[in-house]
Amino acid sequence: MVRVLTALVALLFAASAQAQESAPPQLDPALLARAEAGDVIAAASVSEAFLRAEDYETSARWARIGAEGGGADAMNAYAVSLRLTNRPDALADAEVWELRAIEAGSDAARINRASRVHLFGDGDWDAMMALLRDVHTEQGATMLLQVALGYASTPGAQPARSRALMQLAAERGEHQAQWRYAMMLNQGVAGPRDSEGAYEWTRRSAEGGYVRAMISTAVMLATAEGVAENDVEARAWYVRASESGQAGAAHALRGLGGMLLVGEGGAQDLPRAYAYLALAAHGGDVNAAGLLNHYADRFSAADVESAEAIAMAWLAEHGVPE
Repeated sequence: MVRVLTALVALLFAASAQAQESAPPQLDPALLARAEAGDVIAAASVSEAFLRAEDYETSARWARIGAEGGGADAMNAYAVSLRLTNRPDALADAEVWELRAIEAGSDAARINRASRVHLFGDGDWDAMMALLRDVHTEQGATMLLQVALGYASTPGAQPARSRALMQLAAERGEHQAQWRYAMMLNQGVAGPRDSEGAYEWTRRSAEGGYVRAMISTAVMLATAEGVAENDVEARAWYVRASESGQAGAAHALRGLGGMLLVGEGGAQDLPRAYAYLALAAHGGDVNAAGLLNHYADRFSAADVESAEAIAMAWLAEHGVPE
């Protein structure tokens, strides 16, 4: 886990996001020329390419150019590459460069050290949290989520610590973390159940575009869980989630279809209800298929015929829901 996490941090904070699948990597000659001329950004890209190819020695040589140029994340990338070589004589240098990276403001280095030394090592929880509280970048928030998920999946993970890590990622603005933290509050994980707090964090995540949070927001509004019941707003959130293009659209279509079926949050619309439930079932939502079977006698032949045109138009615009 630590080795994977360390490499992942380095890749997230590298200058280029393009994957290099070959080993040795196929490098753009112009990029290589710039790197050889001392361009620190080009050198970081070359270092990343060799890191992805698991050639850590070569990756370290290129990463050092950026590190010596004073880049905080380059210092961290150099430390990561050195540590991944597994050479005992490289570990002391890796330690020095990691601490320099932290001093220079690298969130990646803070997360690396907090995870390796304190969370998955024999370090101190309070010292780890002190390091993580200094993480403020968007990419840092993404890595905090990965740390929280990684810790939660380990044997013997403590619920209170899982909650604290997820809360920190949520507070840093990571939208998936906000939803996951909300579910912890709603379920009373490692603390009292807080349905109002759960709604607030769910809504924040939904407004950030996380589709599972959009669906949860709709459910909470429809069932008055942590917030006053508002079927009109619940329906609107189902619409937004269903049109998001993200995984979860089938679930949203099922919820929206159910509201249209009985007229919750607006007018009843049987053709559209049938179309959305059928789309959800086509996307793999077994509950949607069950609803269609259960309420089959409510739909006329005309409803079904109209629904087919609605469903085809929806598919043409959004594709098959997941």
